[in-house]
Amino acid sequence: GDHFDEPALRRAFGTLVRSMYTLYLAVTNGQGWGEISDLLEGVGAASMWSFAGFVTVCIFGVTDVVTSVFVESAMSSSQHYKDLMVQERMIYDQMCVKHMKDIFRSIDATGSGFISLEAMEAYIQDPDLELQSYFNALDINATDTFTLFKLLDHRSCVVDIDEFCDGCMRSGKTW
Repeated sequence: GDHFDEPALRRAFGTLVRSMYTLYLAVTNGQGWGEISDLLEGVGAASMWSFAGFVTVCIFGVTDVVTSVFVESAMSSSQHYKDLMVQERMIYDQMCVKHMKDIFRSIDATGSGFISLEAMEAYIQDPDLELQSYFNALDINATDTFTLFKLLDHRSCVVDIDEFCDGCMRSGKTW
């Protein structure tokens, strides 16, 4: 090169430790990398462009690593949230099925394991049992008992506990 500041070059790059420290200062903004690049320009264009390449790789490399960590963390949090929602829904559904089984057992006063349309109508219409409000709490529209029973029944004129639970869960607004 035409001109270079030898004392400044020795201070910046005179030993391996000084060279490493100067490169560290350049990528951490402790010393402007433009100043260091200007200093190297006097030595030669190859030195200046090598330094510029080093700074570029360091800056974009660190940026990519930080971005990758952030994206991975966000994706992990999102998956965890989805898993929690699925688990919460499963717990809710299990609770609803348990309550549906309790209702079924209340309607099945004889313990036969089956309920008829008549038994279901009598049970739903009984104001003392407040079954209608219970169905509403579980998001089940049971205002038309005949229609509800036909949705639950698989052409046997009676409904077993599985048909009752499955049908009530399907007829809920939340499904």
